[in-house]
Amino acid sequence: MGPFVRAHVLPMLLALLALPFPAGAATSAEVESSQRHRFRVVTLAEELRNPWGLAFLPDGGWLVTERSGFLRRIAPDGSKSRVDGLPEIVPRGQGGLLDVVLDPGFAENRLVYIAYVAGDGAVSTEVGRGRLNGTRLEDFEVILVSEPKLRSGLHFGARLRFAPDGALLVTLGDRYSQLEQAQELGDRIVAQEELLAGLDERIRDVHAGPDGFLYVLTDSYDGRLLRLEPVE
Repeated sequence: MGPFVRAHVLPMLLALLALPFPAGAATSAEVESSQRHRFRVVTLAEELRNPWGLAFLPDGGWLVTERSGFLRRIAPDGSKSRVDGLPEIVPRGQGGLLDVVLDPGFAENRLVYIAYVAGDGAVSTEVGRGRLNGTRLEDFEVILVSEPKLRSGLHFGARLRFAPDGALLVTLGDRYSQLEQAQELGDRIVAQEELLAGLDERIRDVHAGPDGFLYVLTDSYDGRLLRLEPVE
């Protein structure tokens, strides 16, 4: 489990303790314990191929990226559909289809942004957007191509977030240079609690959902979408 999860999950989990459990289908649930809390780990979807990014849809469902190059639309009941209309994606090494985020005006414009690896021989991270119509991205356009393109399959990044003023923020990897500086945490971790210590899977992404619960993507060939619910 990486330092981001240990450093940032605890404050969000503490805020969950007074929340009611949400309605909705779940395939399975198990109870985990940390140093100070007990919480239920609910599996919402399974058989995701190295899931990487997660976005919450207004209908209660999710968009999940798979590093192999597929975008899945998951309904609240856990059923999965493939979203078509994506650009040509190169799944190389640590790269492929990476993050996904909804436009702040998604309810009106239906815009979905994705970060992915593309190129011919030499590759780099690109960002594009399209309008989600059911299970298809329409009118897709590339809005960012990072340079230079290299043959390396390492350290592409990338995370997508919108700032309060509507600007799209994009993080990019170092492509295997300046490793020590990129991983230097200094004194930024002020408190930590190890959650999911018994989970035999890599954690790829963590989000606080609109319902206040934590949602976790596990990165494996049989990856899962999990929800963490406090146990009284």
